[in-house]
Amino acid sequence: ESFGEYLLTPTEIYVQAFKGLLEDEALRGIANITGGGIIGNIERILPDGKVANIYTKNIPYNPIFGFIQKEGGVSFEEMYGVFNMGVGIVAIVKKGEEGRFLEHFRRFNKHSFLLGEITVEEKKAVRIIDREA
Repeated sequence: ESFGEYLLTPTEIYVQAFKGLLEDEALRGIANITGGGIIGNIERILPDGKVANIYTKNIPYNPIFGFIQKEGGVSFEEMYGVFNMGVGIVAIVKKGEEGRFLEHFRRFNKHSFLLGEITVEEKKAVRIIDREA
């Protein structure tokens, strides 16, 4: 599709998929990835002492972001700080429950994948790792 057609693609709505999960005790947080990109939106919901390790290799490649980065001369770090990189929403879930949540979203025809993991460290942060050079 053309650049213009891509930009006119409607935003995906996740309400129905999340309705059955809002009271689930394994759901630890939800971040809608809008302005502020992946880094800012996930950091907003992290408690102190937690780090979200985001594995870029897990994010399906979307050529529109490669185009923006190349043509705009935008750094790798800025891309993840400003854009959603094709990730519309993030659910943070209790360790061991990932498979159940992934399957739930797939039943609603929502492309879902494991974005990363949460670790315990001194300061809260979002760390973008496994990037391709």
